[in-house]
Amino acid sequence: VRSSAARRRFARDKEVLKSLGISIEYVPRNSLDTGGYYIRRESFAHPAIHLTAEHRRLLACLHTTAALESNSPVLGPLLSALQKLRFDDTPYDVPRTDDHLPVFKLGADEQPSVRANLAALINAARACKIVTFYYHSMHRDDVGRRAVEPYGTFLREGKWYLVGRCTVKQAIRLFRLDRIMTQVQVNRGNPGRADFKRPRGFRLKKYLGVLPWEKGPKPETKKLYDAKITFDDEVWWMARESLAASTCRVSAKTGGVVVSMPVYREEPLIRWLLKFGPHAVVTSPKRLRNLLIDTVKKIRQRHT
Repeated sequence: VRSSAARRRFARDKEVLKSLGISIEYVPRNSLDTGGYYIRRESFAHPAIHLTAEHRRLLACLHTTAALESNSPVLGPLLSALQKLRFDDTPYDVPRTDDHLPVFKLGADEQPSVRANLAALINAARACKIVTFYYHSMHRDDVGRRAVEPYGTFLREGKWYLVGRCTVKQAIRLFRLDRIMTQVQVNRGNPGRADFKRPRGFRLKKYLGVLPWEKGPKPETKKLYDAKITFDDEVWWMARESLAASTCRVSAKTGGVVVSMPVYREEPLIRWLLKFGPHAVVTSPKRLRNLLIDTVKKIRQRHT
């Protein structure tokens, strides 16, 4: 710290931290360390918070209700509280049980059209009424009309999804709400009477943890391989949120974790891994590792 004013400010900051009960450790400079002041995480971090399934469902209901009403006085404080809670949600070393259901997720603010369609779809799912809309299919890159029996909605990675039976495909499908190109139309015929019945044994949570690379474009698509990826401690908290309900297997190692996951599609996994930079390393297979390296090279060439 060079100037006397900066030194005084630094000293004041240390005293403030100490007054809050935060321990500051000084490490002299040596051949292995540049030296300086350190704050160990365990000296100030709160213990992990483990929510029961009932508590998580209650928070999910509060979040959904408040988000649908943009003028809600509880929306700001509620989002702030959930933002803090999500960092300690579902530790990787705790067995996945009903107490760790992926009920609520936080994401970016929804577009007005998404917000309006979400409200319509929630009401239609409750009343079991068929909905129609025009949908942009990324797989075929076209827009077509859909008639769907809505079973439920969920929020994942900042995007709202509809789970329902497509009457054209005669199968249950996922629809991302920001790809719905028109206002959702709810069948107004036979008011007060259901248009359909949900399949016996249907559970929305089955679809919460399905990641893009863990399923193929068609039900008969075969798995390519199992990939092993090592995440260091700096980014594991972020990766863990995405993988909370995945079918992957996690094992701890010094300085990070190793994740083994099934891969049906490589492109979405590559896109996801890129955001972690050098903090995520593909251990196997070599094919995936080389594909990730080639993708990084192409990005660099494009921007140089």
